[in-house]
Amino acid sequence: MLRYDISKCLVFVATTLSLLCTSFGQDRDTKVRDDRQTFSKQDAWVYNNLTASFAEARDSKKPILAVLRCVP
Repeated sequence: MLRYDISKCLVFVATTLSLLCTSFGQDRDTKVRDDRQTFSKQDAWVYNNLTASFAEARDSKKPILAVLRCVP
């Protein structure tokens, strides 16, 4: 009996959390724009410009760390 109550509770919590997460989500365009603004304010990052990152690596004699991100 207790196992049945716990499983019902877990299903309820999972359903509630999934509904809350989808209601507070942003659309993809907003996420991408916010992401670009966050990284464009930082001087340590070269965002979306591979040529500039190669030039920066050549001038500083440091390797490139390229991060390919998927903004869901």
